[in-house]
Amino acid sequence: MPTVTIHHRIDRLDRLREPRSDLVVVEQRTDHSVVGGRGDTTTFAAVDGPLRCWQREVTVRDDEAIETVTYRIGLGVWSPLFALPVRHAVRHPPQHRGSRWWLPPDRLDRRAAVTLSSACALAVLGGFLASQLTNTLTFAAEEFGADVGAQTRVLQVIRIGAVITLAGTLLADRLGRRPLAISSLLVASITAGLTALAPNMASLAALQLVCRSAAVIGVLLLPVITAEDLPAGSRAFAVGLLAMAGGLGTGAAILLLRLADVAPPHSWRAVFAVGSLAFPLVLLAGRYLPETRRFALLQRGRGADADADWDTRERDRRRVAVWSRGRLASMGLAVMALNAFVTPVSQLQNEFLRTARGFSGGRITLFLLLTNSLGGLGIIVGGRLADRRGRHLVGTIGLAGIAVGNAAMFSTRGWPMWLWSTVGSGVGALCIPALGVLNPELFPTVRRGTATGAVNVAGVVGGVVGLAVAGSLIGGADYGPTITLLAIGPLLVIGVLRLLPETARVPLEKLNPGDIATPPPTDPTEARPT
Repeated sequence: MPTVTIHHRIDRLDRLREPRSDLVVVEQRTDHSVVGGRGDTTTFAAVDGPLRCWQREVTVRDDEAIETVTYRIGLGVWSPLFALPVRHAVRHPPQHRGSRWWLPPDRLDRRAAVTLSSACALAVLGGFLASQLTNTLTFAAEEFGADVGAQTRVLQVIRIGAVITLAGTLLADRLGRRPLAISSLLVASITAGLTALAPNMASLAALQLVCRSAAVIGVLLLPVITAEDLPAGSRAFAVGLLAMAGGLGTGAAILLLRLADVAPPHSWRAVFAVGSLAFPLVLLAGRYLPETRRFALLQRGRGADADADWDTRERDRRRVAVWSRGRLASMGLAVMALNAFVTPVSQLQNEFLRTARGFSGGRITLFLLLTNSLGGLGIIVGGRLADRRGRHLVGTIGLAGIAVGNAAMFSTRGWPMWLWSTVGSGVGALCIPALGVLNPELFPTVRRGTATGAVNVAGVVGGVVGLAVAGSLIGGADYGPTITLLAIGPLLVIGVLRLLPETARVPLEKLNPGDIATPPPTDPTEARPT
């Protein structure tokens, strides 16, 4: 275990003997004793914080105070990434929100840390499994002799998966978030491996319909899990981390495309074969993912209002049902309008660069790498700002950036095109955590999974509409006017946001009166870390 030893002046002894309470750890004193001629020693242990273990000793020796801290980070497979930042925080305790960019705005307890780290690990696997088809379809079509029309039909079949996804998220409201998230990713892994054996395009489409739908179920449920278990002031931060983890999985799928060049036209199958290796990794990460406390209490029929009058509770639930329908309509409209713009922009960008701007494959790759480089930073900044400044403000800035930046990118040439694309990806990324966290926040525990699936269906419909409009209006190189017209979508979402309540730092029970009560703090040893 890491150990940090710090020598202090003796005049700091009184301060060192006080238990720490900051964004990393909350301590309690466990011992105060005299150790031979070395003077007295005070020992502290952690009672809260994202740590597997923590012990701090303050020993007086001659004219100095020696502070020794032994600890182990409780973030599972992600712990090595935080080794240096945590070591610095041990020496220099962070006291205020925002004092460390890598820390969430609120201190996480051990259970929340385990939940977030496990969910991020599953998000990587889900992002990988969900993106395999998009990246390998052209290679499979080459082996099967399928033309562009056949590939389009496969993509259309895959979109039917939104109905399967809705059914899966509905079951999550009945059976639990954890079992549905884990089982769906396991199914996705199995069908990915079977896709490597597909004899024709029809079987490939059928297998990937199941694979991608199952992977999306898991990906959609992860923000629900983190929102229900993390502190109110860190929910957007968590959704941002999940988005980045999913992007890491997508990036892994892209990197594996090199396997398709090993022995064409059959080696594309190796990419899907790798997908089967996700099965044991899902089991490992899922082993440490707990069911959310809110859902567990809902299933047991317990909450802070357990002794309240039955008629009062029923009246609250009916009021929540009415509010939920209005919020669902607003969220569905917002996601539909946003996807009507984002989907054609993302799917037509490479075609635009190749045909309208004369880019080669290598230059397209360079363009995407350079102009999207600020996207990850935008997600981190957006998550922190959305928790501190509010979803409406950060979401509005992100939506304006994604609309203006991408519309200008499709309408310009030369270095302005590169600049506007960077603005669209960097500033636009702010809205990913700001809007992504609204789904699990705006709906009660009993309907949270179903609402997430329904909004996903609305997003798929919006994407289909956007592609249809773009396909009918774009003729030759007339991309600019068409994308500018579709940019009305994100701007419309800015108005729809005003119909929804501000959710930053607001407990879920206050957003959904009559919902399951806030669970009491749990023993840090309740959740088992990876």
